[in-house]
Amino acid sequence: MNEIELLQEISKKLDQLIALYVFQGKNPNDQANILKGLGFTYKETSQLTGIPEGTL
Repeated sequence: MNEIELLQEISKKLDQLIALYVFQGKNPNDQANILKGLGFTYKETSQLTGIPEGTL
């Protein structure tokens, strides 16, 4: 893994941590919108919110 790929991976993980913090206490629909805005896939959003992937 080169330096750029490593930085991209770190950036993605930081985005995930920030998203988890931001959406605490919000309803699942708001959580899904926050995650979509951060570029999470439907599968990732489903896993984090508990909303079935097909209904996002």
